Formats: sequence, C-alpha cells, structure tokens
Amino acid sequence: EEGPAAALIAMMELATGVKKAARPNVGKVFAGTGNKGCVKATHKFNHGHLFLINEGFVFVDRPAVFLPFEDVADLQVQRAEVGMSSTFDLNITPAALGGGSGAPHEFANISRDELEGVRRYLAKRCNEATEG
Repeated sequence: EEGPAAALIAMMELATGVKKAARPNVGKVFAGTGNKGCVKATHKFNHGHLFLINEGFVFVDRPAVFLPFEDVADLQVQRAEVGMSSTFDLNITPAALGGGSGAPHEFANISRDELEGVRRYLAKRCNEATEG
C-alpha cells in the first residue's frame, strides 16, 4: 500500500512498537530528533506520539485525535521562550461546526529539543503561528 494513510499507519506501528514496519521517508514532512516523524507529547492525561503530517496533526494514543489543517482555527506554541523550561506546549483550536470555536487540544510537555523542527514544520504549513 502507498499514500498518506499507509505511511501514517507505518509510522504509528514503528513509534508504538506494535510491529516492525518499513520506515516511511518522514524527512520530507517532519523529522524530529532521531529523524522520527513524531514528537512525544501529553494530551489530557495520556502520553503518546504527535505526528506532524502534510494533512495536519495526528495524536496516537487513546483516544486518537486527527486535526486536519483545514479545520484549525488557531494554533499557538506556548512556553517556548521560558528560559528554564525543558518542554513546550502546542495548543490547537479546531474550527467548530457553525463557525464557532471548537474545544482546544493541548499537546503538552514536548521536549525543547523538538522546538526548532516543529517551528520549521509550522512555518512551511501555516499562514501565521502565535507564540505565547
């Protein structure tokens, strides 16, 4: 199988250790530390992997979350400039049906080592990113 869905499944299998998968070429989309196509993050109380793909963001854990770019109303990188913090957060607010704002998704405790790669990814794919 080929295409974005097959690549995403292969990345999820590789990251979670479910089974060995052929590693897709993630360097063209996002390559974090260790050349992985994802970053470790916490969503609510769940530890998992946040994949930064061409179509948007996918968090793999229970429950899995897919946030396509066309449905993102607001995106903020937070705690990125705090000197002593070893992590930062990525807050994504989806557009709700009917034009209102959806419930925000906070992906927290992303290693500061991933910050530059995340910034490059966002710069290529977003019109405007706010840091707070």
